[in-house]
Amino acid sequence: PNNPQSGSNPGGGGAGHGNNEDPSNTTITNPIPCYKVNADCPELVVKDPCEKLNDLIQDDTANNGLVPNIKPTLENLKTTLSQPGENGAQFKKNNGSYSNVNLPATTGNSISITAGGDSYGAAHTHPFSTFPMFSWSDVYTLFNLHWHSEADIKGDVTFILIAYPTLASAQPNVYSITVDNFNAFRSKINANLNAIVAERKDLTMTSPLKDKIEALNEKLGEEYRADTNYEKVFLEQFGDHNISMYKANEDITDWSELELNESLGTVFETPCN
Repeated sequence: PNNPQSGSNPGGGGAGHGNNEDPSNTTITNPIPCYKVNADCPELVVKDPCEKLNDLIQDDTANNGLVPNIKPTLENLKTTLSQPGENGAQFKKNNGSYSNVNLPATTGNSISITAGGDSYGAAHTHPFSTFPMFSWSDVYTLFNLHWHSEADIKGDVTFILIAYPTLASAQPNVYSITVDNFNAFRSKINANLNAIVAERKDLTMTSPLKDKIEALNEKLGEEYRADTNYEKVFLEQFGDHNISMYKANEDITDWSELELNESLGTVFETPCN
């Protein structure tokens, strides 16, 4: 496989907008009315991200589907990282019952994620041919997952990435991104889309959404090629987007928030427990 630093694909993975312009064939179900009319929705009470993420990895000891129990799914996805395409899983909650559904493996650098209805999150892998960090389209997937989810599960929304940090790494990294303030996040997403049109002569405001997303993926890929401290680059690019990034420990029993010390230019971890 190609080294991610020099691969032609900037990040891969994730989902898009869910219409005919969607770069990864996302299915959208039951969009929330306030977003359909492009109005601000009231911010919901959100769980503390550490509490939310640790709830997600609880063991379902009673085997009754009343806890998310995503850890076995994440461990299984770790075993697929040598495959040339992406693998993933969808996380769902329906009438208080949780389920994790494996997605069909792909042969390329994207995977279809369903946003809307009872889907509160997803996990996916990045193969060696892509960067071991979230792409811009991955961030847009988080946006869609939150945007289109039912009101009672918005507090649970997360998007997870599993990837080897280098070709020589013995253990993959497991990352999660979550939304802090959706209305502010949405403003940043719109600003990114408008800015790339202003920067690129081959784009206009009427260009297909997929072309704008591809351009933003390419731009972020250039940043990753210039600095292989991928965590640092991601936090530099999205630190003002009202989202947070977390990293699981090796056996996925706890998470740490990743934050950027701008004066030192380093990333520090704050364990949840």
